[in-house]
Amino acid sequence: MVPGATYLFTWAYSPRPGVASASNGVEVLVDGNVIGINAADGTANTDTVWSVYQLLVPANGSTTTLRFRACGTSDGVGGYIDGVALSPVAAPSTPVDAMSDAMLAMMVLALAAAGALV
Repeated sequence: MVPGATYLFTWAYSPRPGVASASNGVEVLVDGNVIGINAADGTANTDTVWSVYQLLVPANGSTTTLRFRACGTSDGVGGYIDGVALSPVAAPSTPVDAMSDAMLAMMVLALAAAGALV
């Protein structure tokens, strides 16, 4: 990873079909910190029901640890994870200049006012 860069962390989660939410929990961790939990009730499901999640992750150093960990009832079942990806987010090609936006707005107002006087 490039320190200071931002990455898009993507994954898909599905509760295990026929299993209650208490046994379907999956924690999402970044550098050891739990940043979210995926858990859903799959008791009425006969097949997987996928949801895609995304998170922007800043690289604070040259390495970042991304991890999933089961949570909830310890019974040998649990939720499904798939489609895990990490990709860099492109920085804007030109810097955003708030002053130029303000100047443009002032010019538009000035032209509008001049037009109203004519």
